[in-house]
Amino acid sequence: MKFIFKLFLDFIAFISPKIKGSYIVILNYHSVHQNFSDVTDRWSISVDMFEKQIKYLVDNNIEIIGTDDIKNIFLRNQQLNKIFVCITFDDGLENNYINVIPILKKYNIYKSTFFIVANSLINKSDKAWWIKNKINSRLMSIEQIIDLHKYGYEIGSHSLSHQNLNKVKDNQVENELVESKKILETQFKFNCKSVAIPFSISGNTSKELSVKNICSKIGYNYLFLGRFGYIDSQSYNKNDLPRIPIYRSDNMNNFILKINGKYNFISKIYYLRKKIRYIFGI
Repeated sequence: MKFIFKLFLDFIAFISPKIKGSYIVILNYHSVHQNFSDVTDRWSISVDMFEKQIKYLVDNNIEIIGTDDIKNIFLRNQQLNKIFVCITFDDGLENNYINVIPILKKYNIYKSTFFIVANSLINKSDKAWWIKNKINSRLMSIEQIIDLHKYGYEIGSHSLSHQNLNKVKDNQVENELVESKKILETQFKFNCKSVAIPFSISGNTSKELSVKNICSKIGYNYLFLGRFGYIDSQSYNKNDLPRIPIYRSDNMNNFILKINGKYNFISKIYYLRKKIRYIFGI
């Protein structure tokens, strides 16, 4: 059934119109494995596939930008008709450091964001508890994260302990956001400007409002709440930046459709479905 549903969505994407004018695609990656046999969950891809995707961006002269660039893109020239891509990674997995960084450097890309689960740094936990396959869930060390920051990559928060914020009380939500920022800034001596919420709260109106209020109060500049979609000149909102997830099941045709804005209509269906689920508790 899932396979049929994916085929249906891919067909809708194929026949959907492109976004008019300039737009930004924020890509959302997780695990990137050296061996294809390790690509066992929907959020992981192989190094080979990752390099093919990056090469496609470079070969097609698609500009790679950082989070700080997003707000300025549409101020440059209102007549732009260009695709921009922002690359982000959730969870802070060591395979990102080992497998991703060499490829980004190879293609001279030094603008990417890595979202870190902060309590792994103070608890000295080297495995991601939220990933079923613990063999492939080793987290980056403090030294590796320091290296990323030295290279120029942005380090963001992926909460304190990777809890599902839809299921915890507001005081726990605040602790997840406040403490993660504090730990990252204390450990690495920089201003943590971005936060990506684990598990997505997109469509959960009350939780979205709570998170936005907390983040505004403590000084996060960019919020990724888990919404699927693109950014254009009409939809930029730093407090709800949408991303396009990259899955194991994505081949290069899917990736090209995603980069070319063809999942825009599907993203609106996803958001409506999520909102209905929260409203009716489905």
